[in-house]
Amino acid sequence: MNVVLDTNVLLSAVIWKRLPHDALRVTLTRHHLVQSPETVAEFAEVLSREKFKALLGRNDIDPTAVMEKGQGAEDERP
Repeated sequence: MNVVLDTNVLLSAVIWKRLPHDALRVTLTRHHLVQSPETVAEFAEVLSREKFKALLGRNDIDPTAVMEKGQGAEDERP
């Protein structure tokens, strides 16, 4: 199944261990994460902000892996 998660969910998933983290974990292990190039770019831009850099690495989800899994989403569009 293809699953689309917005930037806020992705950000929460890589920083906190709560429902968004669980949703992303299930998506990455059981489904296909589909993201638009715009969402991947926005996610990368938000992660590069100074206030988020200190929070990264708290969980077992690598933000780079999330961006890589979301690549190629333009091929998924009808």
